[in-house]
Amino acid sequence: MTKYLLIGLLIFAVVFTIIGRIRYNSKSTQERLKTKEKEKDEWFKRLSGRTEGRIIEHHWEDHGISTGPHKNSEEDMDVTDTVFMVTYEFEVNGQTYTGNGAGSPSFGERESQMICYDPSDPEDNCTMYFYKSESIKRSNIKKPIL
Repeated sequence: MTKYLLIGLLIFAVVFTIIGRIRYNSKSTQERLKTKEKEKDEWFKRLSGRTEGRIIEHHWEDHGISTGPHKNSEEDMDVTDTVFMVTYEFEVNGQTYTGNGAGSPSFGERESQMICYDPSDPEDNCTMYFYKSESIKRSNIKKPIL
């Protein structure tokens, strides 16, 4: 009888530990998502500067993308997407900066495109194409219920 009681307690302890771990991971995932969203919001607010940038190079590039946690899993799903990338340079207050990022394939024929940058730190910049596409994605994202 004592043997069965100990086995029952052991099974209960294992199940209780697993359930607690799942709940902990779920909360930490939600907190991580909330922190990422807040960081992105701050980043978007800082990129208020606009200037025309000169396209130096363009090419297609494979990118790994994390699509975030899915409804039936705590883990992020990773996929590969091919993205049109541009390398550009732009000038702010007489200083030349360079950057690279996602662009529209139609930029392959262009020599310039609009660049968004942080006026207090122009090294922090992106293409207007990336800025707009991220803004659209962000407006369609359903924020996690915490």
